[in-house]
Amino acid sequence: MLEENQSTKKYLFLFTISPVQSFIAQARKTQDLYAGSQILSELVKEAIRTTLSYNGKVIFPFVENKEELDNMQSSPNRFIAEIDCEAIDKDKIENLATVGETIEKNTKNKFLSIAETIFTDTLGLDKEGVDKKRWKAYNKQIIQHLDINWVFTPFTKENYHKKFENIEQILGAVKNVRTFEQNKELGRKCSIDGERNVLFCARGSRNKLQIKPNWKNLDEREEEIVKDFNSTIKEIYKGNLTQFEGVSAVSVLKRLYKEDIDTFKKFPSTAQIALLDDIENLDSKEQDILDCYINLFKKDKLALTCVNMFNKKLIEGVSIDNLSKNENWQHHFDYQLLFEENLTDNNITNSQQLSLLKSLFSKIQNKLKTRYYAVISFDVDSMGKWLSGTEIKDQQKLRNFHEVLSKKLILFAKKAKELLDNTKGKTIYAGGDDFLGFVNIKFLFFAMKSLRTLFDEVVNCNEVISYIKDSKKISFSAGVVIAHYKMPLGNVLEWAKNMEHEAKDFNLDEDIKDCFAIAVLKKSGEVIQTSSKWKDSNGNYLTTNISALYNELEKGKNKENLEGFSSTFIKSINRELYLFDSYQDRSDVNVDLKNILDCEMPRLMKRSCLINDKESKNKSVKELYEVLDNFYWSNSAMASKAMPNFLNMLSVSDFLTRKINQD
Repeated sequence: MLEENQSTKKYLFLFTISPVQSFIAQARKTQDLYAGSQILSELVKEAIRTTLSYNGKVIFPFVENKEELDNMQSSPNRFIAEIDCEAIDKDKIENLATVGETIEKNTKNKFLSIAETIFTDTLGLDKEGVDKKRWKAYNKQIIQHLDINWVFTPFTKENYHKKFENIEQILGAVKNVRTFEQNKELGRKCSIDGERNVLFCARGSRNKLQIKPNWKNLDEREEEIVKDFNSTIKEIYKGNLTQFEGVSAVSVLKRLYKEDIDTFKKFPSTAQIALLDDIENLDSKEQDILDCYINLFKKDKLALTCVNMFNKKLIEGVSIDNLSKNENWQHHFDYQLLFEENLTDNNITNSQQLSLLKSLFSKIQNKLKTRYYAVISFDVDSMGKWLSGTEIKDQQKLRNFHEVLSKKLILFAKKAKELLDNTKGKTIYAGGDDFLGFVNIKFLFFAMKSLRTLFDEVVNCNEVISYIKDSKKISFSAGVVIAHYKMPLGNVLEWAKNMEHEAKDFNLDEDIKDCFAIAVLKKSGEVIQTSSKWKDSNGNYLTTNISALYNELEKGKNKENLEGFSSTFIKSINRELYLFDSYQDRSDVNVDLKNILDCEMPRLMKRSCLINDKESKNKSVKELYEVLDNFYWSNSAMASKAMPNFLNMLSVSDFLTRKINQD
């Protein structure tokens, strides 16, 4: 959309791509998730690249040149830029609308180019020959996927702050009246997105996914639709599709995007994230065993691996003749195969390979037991308020503020990625004002505190704060989910976003968010939720309080050391206070749960403390209870929710302690 003003030569340009959340989150594998994020970043970068070619100045995120653009970790799904009509080569365009149309066209062409490369090069299909019909269905799904909107509005240096607010409103109006093409696809839907027809499936799955109606009940048109759908499904040997998994064009695009590049091919699975710390703590002999175990899936290393196993006496009495020639030998390794429940003949069809794996696994299985991992999702609080300029001292300097803030957010994104990737975790995307990543549960609280501290150091610096009224600080709220590695990834991501919203709503003061919320999704289906502010009244991080409890419980796991606490006091206090919970909202009964907690919990903690020396025990109980009490009072504004929230925090710590290197 173009809002014209003949007397003005400068225009603000706002560009957005959607869908975002569904495109990224509709994933069965972490690789799908990462690829979805990277594809969206590539598309936005293409739009920015075209904008720069028209001598445009990209304001937010702030990008000065193509070199800076190429070095960006991730790009948000939108950007705002300045287009100066006098700086554009008149031979390139007829009018300003052509600029927007060209940027949109180049972005869509980039998406189509990625899709075509996967169809023709990766899958080796012939779009002009035998696969022409399949290409038509594939291309249609790709074309219908993207929704791009853009707006131009004239501005001057003096009215930038008003026009910035105005352009957001115009874009909202454009989205409200946008047209859409109805999806008339009839057939079995994609296993991942559930929206589009299946076009591809794993080897041996086509017959199962084809529709087999009672042909006598179909008219000619219905019969043609069914035959057309059935003939379009193609079995493929790439992408590690599971048996009977059928995927659409958009889903196969994510699954196969740059799969030959190590960054994508080696992107860790949820099982690998869960096992990161367990694997690092293996001794040298155990690491040798693990290396041999993994190499049993590599055809080029199979013979040498078997020789090494015999030489090191890791296995005995197993013939290795012609193993590499066995057609049923599985060559795809997944970290899920480091869990005993997955070492079955359904997953490893070759009996000899399965026997070798079980023999090796029996020697290290007691060291590889952590089955849970964590997802961290955070978003800058009230970003619209900060960008609108209502909180800055001089709105005439809003443009400068945008550039400074954007630079700091981009720097934070880069450092946040480095921090998590070096802390037994992996970043999915880091856009500056939002973030999504995986982390091993042993390092969860360290990662949370480190990311929040880094945000203050980089974003809430003097250069940014100097623009803001009353030196207020920008904050972010985080949603954290702890989940079993087998839990559907889409469900886990949905919970992460829900917990992020829960964190933003936790503080009763709507103007102050700055909280985090944690959900533990147990394999049994039970969910434990707790929320907290990031800091107490003295500015100390409350994640440290949870870590202190976790550390004491961790010490108590080995009762022979005579230090730390067993978790029995957590179970006991939950059980006792649960009996009073129903009286909380009754006006005829006065129950002070906090008073009960203050009396009962220290007593239970003494019984759970493993220290023998009476004086040391009392000191340890007193210190830990003060830490826990500080957590309670820091979050007590939630009134009736304060006690359940506190008890759930105790349960979360207990759960993490039990599930690290445990079944």
